[in-house]
Amino acid sequence: MIDSYKSLIRQGLSKKRYQHSIYVADECKKIAKKYGANVEDAYIAGLLHDAKKDVPPDELKLMVINSNIEAEEIELDTPQLWHAIASCQFARDELGISNIDILNAIRYHTVARPNMSLLEKIVYLGDISSADRTYNDVGKVRRLIYSNLDSAMLYVLKFVISNLLSHKGQVPSTTIQAYNHYLSVNKAQNLT
Repeated sequence: MIDSYKSLIRQGLSKKRYQHSIYVADECKKIAKKYGANVEDAYIAGLLHDAKKDVPPDELKLMVINSNIEAEEIELDTPQLWHAIASCQFARDELGISNIDILNAIRYHTVARPNMSLLEKIVYLGDISSADRTYNDVGKVRRLIYSNLDSAMLYVLKFVISNLLSHKGQVPSTTIQAYNHYLSVNKAQNLT
């Protein structure tokens, strides 16, 4: 099954994007082992998270509109977010994946949301910390992930929101809600 998924996504992705997907799947597998999550589900969700990233924008937007997956207006207005919804739709409709946790992990790997499942957090964080990532704070993010997922979520959400604001980008409400949620979780655990 995993080999067939690899073969399918390899056909639709650039070499660089395919390699990123492998790195993310590998990182998700490691994080899942650390936190006792289903390793195969984590690998599959990580592998498929960007399955439709290289689809041309017009086609991608059409996939999003026809997916019957709920999206807020900011997501529909932000082409960089379309691939998450399209990749979820691809996994559900073309690959026949019915595991809602895998589908949600793919769906929310760009915008996050409050109360994410363990698998959703793993894919969100696995994507931003994969071996091919080289931004300034990636080392700190990796350390936080293997120390406490909720602390890592808060740190990454602050980073993402700050980055969006500095580039005058719109911040989806689900991302703001996720930030507020993980701020509360961290305060309750005395982690802030």
